[in-house]
Amino acid sequence: MAQPRFDQGPLEPAFRLGYITLMLKKTDAQQTALEQLLQQQQDPASPNYHDWLTPEQYADRFGLSQNDLDKISAWLQSEGFSVEYVARGRNWLSFSGTAGQVQAAFRTEVHRYLVDGESHFAAAAEPSVPAALEPVVEGFLGLDDFYPKAPKHPLPAFTAGDGTHSLAPDDLAAIYDIGRLYQLNINGAGQSIVIVGESRINSADIQGFRAKYNLPALSPQIILNPNSGDPGTTIDYMKEADMDLEWAGAVAPNAALIYVYGSSADQAAFYAIDNNLAPVISESFGNCESQSESQYSSIERSEAQKANLQGITWLASSGDSGAFDCDYRVNIAVHGAAVGFPASIPEVTAVGGTEFNDGTGGFWSTTNGPNGGSATSYIPETAWNDTAASKAVGQGIDATGGGASSFYPKPAWQTGFGVPADGARDVPDVSLAASNFHDPYNVLSGGSWGLYGGTSIATPAFAGIVALLNHYLVANKAQSKPGVGNINPALYQLAQTVPSAFHDITAGDSIVPCGKGTPGCTTGQFGYTAGPGYDLATGLGSVDAYNLVTQWNSNQPIPTTTASMVLSSSPATVALIRDTNHCSPQYPYYQQLNLQEQNGYEVQLSASYFGSWRLAPFGSLQADLCWNITNPPQTLAYEVDGTDTAGNKVTATLSVTFQSPANNPGALATSKSSVSMSAGPSQSAAASINVSLPSGQPWTVSVFPANQKTAWLAVSPLSGTGPASVNLTAAAAGLANGAYTATLIFQSATTSPQFVNVPVTFTIGASSAISIAAVAHGASYQHLYAPGMLVSVFGTNLAASKQLASTLPLPLTMGGVSATVNGVAAPLLYVSPSQLNIQIPYETTTGTALLAVSNNGLVATNSFSVSPSAPGLFTQNQQGTGPITATSSGGRGQQFALYVTGAGEVSSPIATGAVPTGTQVPVPLLPVSVTVGGVAAVLDYVGLPSWSVGTLQVNFTVPPNAPLGPQPVVVTVGTVSSPVAVTFTVQ
Repeated sequence: MAQPRFDQGPLEPAFRLGYITLMLKKTDAQQTALEQLLQQQQDPASPNYHDWLTPEQYADRFGLSQNDLDKISAWLQSEGFSVEYVARGRNWLSFSGTAGQVQAAFRTEVHRYLVDGESHFAAAAEPSVPAALEPVVEGFLGLDDFYPKAPKHPLPAFTAGDGTHSLAPDDLAAIYDIGRLYQLNINGAGQSIVIVGESRINSADIQGFRAKYNLPALSPQIILNPNSGDPGTTIDYMKEADMDLEWAGAVAPNAALIYVYGSSADQAAFYAIDNNLAPVISESFGNCESQSESQYSSIERSEAQKANLQGITWLASSGDSGAFDCDYRVNIAVHGAAVGFPASIPEVTAVGGTEFNDGTGGFWSTTNGPNGGSATSYIPETAWNDTAASKAVGQGIDATGGGASSFYPKPAWQTGFGVPADGARDVPDVSLAASNFHDPYNVLSGGSWGLYGGTSIATPAFAGIVALLNHYLVANKAQSKPGVGNINPALYQLAQTVPSAFHDITAGDSIVPCGKGTPGCTTGQFGYTAGPGYDLATGLGSVDAYNLVTQWNSNQPIPTTTASMVLSSSPATVALIRDTNHCSPQYPYYQQLNLQEQNGYEVQLSASYFGSWRLAPFGSLQADLCWNITNPPQTLAYEVDGTDTAGNKVTATLSVTFQSPANNPGALATSKSSVSMSAGPSQSAAASINVSLPSGQPWTVSVFPANQKTAWLAVSPLSGTGPASVNLTAAAAGLANGAYTATLIFQSATTSPQFVNVPVTFTIGASSAISIAAVAHGASYQHLYAPGMLVSVFGTNLAASKQLASTLPLPLTMGGVSATVNGVAAPLLYVSPSQLNIQIPYETTTGTALLAVSNNGLVATNSFSVSPSAPGLFTQNQQGTGPITATSSGGRGQQFALYVTGAGEVSSPIATGAVPTGTQVPVPLLPVSVTVGGVAAVLDYVGLPSWSVGTLQVNFTVPPNAPLGPQPVVVTVGTVSSPVAVTFTVQ
C-alpha cells in the first residue's frame, strides 16, 4: 500500500514512532527442533504429547540468549531509542523513537502516504541493521501503521417480527448441538478466551448482552497492549470487539474473557501469546496475503508456532470478500484472488461462513424460549454469500473468504476427500453461520442492539466451542495441561474418521463480481462452489459441537471418563511365615497392599489403610498390614472406595489367600536396597540387581506403579528360577530434566521375606553446578515435613536471580526454575540463587520423598521423610523466637490467631498451590489442639485462609487458668506437636 503514487513526502524528524517491534530469528537448528516438537506434541504416541511449554521454556529452547538480547537492547539505547518491552519468549522486543532516529539507525526514511483518503506512514525503503545483528534479525513491525482491518458488518435492511429470525445464544446451542455439552456441565468453566481488537470498549455492552440472555454475569478483563499506542474508541472496531466478546462468551458462558487491544490486533495477539494469557485466541482482523510482505508472513507464522508450543489455539476469520480478500468494501473486486492473513497460516485455524437454508422446514418454534431462542434443531446450510442483498443496500461484495495461500505450501495434515491438489495451504478450515441478512446475530454495542454477521462473528463463536473442548478434555482427564494447540491436524483427521462431527456443506458458493482482466477473473465473476467433502468455500463444513468435542480423541489412546484404581498384594498369595521385623508376635504375618491410579485422575479415598486420603493422578500408595490367621487356607476380600475429580465413584477390590507355611523357607534378598541412575537429556542409563534365593525357587519382579508415569523404566527378565541378575534401563528421551521414581517389587511365594521392595531413582540433567544443602520446615526450620507444607530449600545456583510469586495459584515455574516431589510439580513461592520456598504437594505420601530442583535444565536432588503432620508456627522474625502474633503478650480470656504450616492433608480437598475459593473452609484431617503453658486452649476457628498457600489459621482463647508470664505455645496436629521455642507472655 505504500506505493510511490501515494507518497506525500518524509515525516518530520521529530515525529515519534511508538512501539516498533524487532522480531528475532531462530537458528536453523532451533527451527528444526521446534518443528519436531510441534509434531510430537500432537502425536499421542509421543511422551511430549500435549506437554505444552511455558513462555520461559520457549525462551530457553527457541529464543535468543539473554546475553545477546542485552546486547541488542544496549545498541538500541545507544541509538537513542527507548526499549519498552522484552518478550518473555526472548524472540522480540519493542522500542520507540523518532523518525530521525529510525533514519539514522536503520538507513530508511519514513514517509506519509495518502491511501483511499486515509493518511498513513511507512518506511520508504527496506530497513538495514548492523552486520553483526543480521543473523538474528527476522524483521520489523511498527515502521508503518497499515494495521489489520476488521471486516465490514452492514446492518440488514429488516428487523425481526416479519417472519424472519435472528440468533440468540440458545439458537446456536440448538443448531450446532452445543446444548448437549451444557447438559454434561461442559460450559467453559475454568477456561479463558482472548479476544484481540483495535478499539476501546464499554464493558456495559457485554454485561447487558449477558443479562438479556441470562448468561452468568461477568465482565471481560481489559488489557491495553503495552507494546502499542492506545487507539481510543473507533466505532466500527468497538462493534467488532463487542460482538466477538459477546458471542465467544455466549457459546462458552462460564469461560473468562480477556480483551487485549491496541493499534494493531496482530501485535495484541503477539502480546497475548508471549504472556500465555489463555489457551484460545480469537482474531477477527486481518490483511490479504498479496498485500503483506513475505517477511511478515514468516514473522506471523513464527508467533503462531510459538502459540501452538504453549498449547494455544489461534483462530482467525477467513474474510468477508469471497475469493478476493484484498478488496475491502467495494462492489467489484479488482486486486485479484487472495486469501486472508493470518487465517492462511498453517498453525492458525481459519473460520469461514455459512448461511441457513431453512426454507419451510419448520426448524424454528413459533414462540421464543425464556432466553430468546426459537431454533429447534440443526438447520441445513449453504455457503454464505450475501453479495446480491448487500449490493442492493449499497454495501458491496459480502461472502465467505477462502482459497489457496500464495505464501504457505500444503501442510502434511491437510488431506481428505475434496482437498485440492494445489500444493498450497487452503482456507477455510471450518465454518459457522455468518450471514448478515439471513438469520443474523444479535449484538449490543454502544448501548444499541443491532443484527450482524460475517466470518468475524463466526470465529469467536467457534473459539467458544474450542474453549468447551478444553473444558471437556480437562474434566475427563484426557490431558494434564490445558489447551490443545494447533487443532487443524485433528480436524482433518476427524473429518475422515468421525464424519458425524461435521455438517458437510454441499450447496452455495463464494462467487462475487470482479473486474475482467484482473488476476483470477476471466468472466466478470469468480469464487468457489461448495461440494462434498472439503471445499474452498466452507472448508470441512460446520460442526456438531457435541460429537466434535466428545469424539476429539476417538482414534487416540486417552483415559476413560473416570478414574481407574488397581489394588494388588505383595505377596500375591501370603504364606503364613512369621515376620517379626515388620509385625508384632500377636499379628505375625506381613502383607503389603499396593494401590495405583491408571487414568490420570485424583481420587479422594473414603477410608484408607494407606496413611493418606488422597490418591494422586497416576499415583500410588502402599499399606503395611499384619495379620493373625489361625485356620489356613483363608481368603480375605479387600475393597477401597473413593470419588474422582469428575465426581465418579471408584472402587478397587482384591481377594488374597493366606495359606499354610512352606517347610524350611529359604531367604529372598537383593544385592541392592535401592538403585540410582542418571543420564543426560535424551540419553539412557543402565543398572543391574542380583536376586538371590534357593536354587529352583521361582520369583517375579514388577514395576510399581505400572502406568505411563513409569514408562521410562524397562526391566528384564521379569521372572526366573533361582539366583539371577535383573537388568534395568532408564530412557530419558521425551522427558524433561528432573528426577523420576519407581519401585521394583521382588516376590517369591515361599521365601522369607516373601517380597522385597527396591526403590529406583532416575535423574536427568544432574549437574555439579547446582546443589541442595538442606531442606527445612518453612516455619520452624526443623527437619520435619508433611503434605501441603511450605519448606525452604537451601543450596547453590538454585536460580539465576531473585523472584517472588505475585499470583495465586502459585506458579510451577519461575525464571526457568521448577521443582518436583516424587515426580509431582511443587509450586514456587520464591526463588533465588541460594534459597527456594516451595510447597510440598498434597499428593505426597508418607515415607521417603525425593525432591528435584531444575534450574534451566541443571538438576539437583535431595531426600527427606514425610509424616502425616509436622506443625510449626510462623513467628514474626521467622527464627522461632519472635512473637506468634502482632503482639507477644495478652491477657487471659483474650483471643489470638496462630499461623501454622505442616498441618497435613485437609478436607474438603484443595489443589496444591491454590487457596480456598468456595464457601466450605478446608480443615486438617487430623485433630488440632493448642496449649498455653501446658493448659489446653479453646479453639475459636480452624481453617485454611483464602490469602495464603499451605497455611493453617488457628484462633484460640488464652485459657483462664493459663500460668502467668512467658509461656510456651504448642500446636498439635494428630500426634505431632510444634517445637516449644515459641513463647507468649500471659498477663
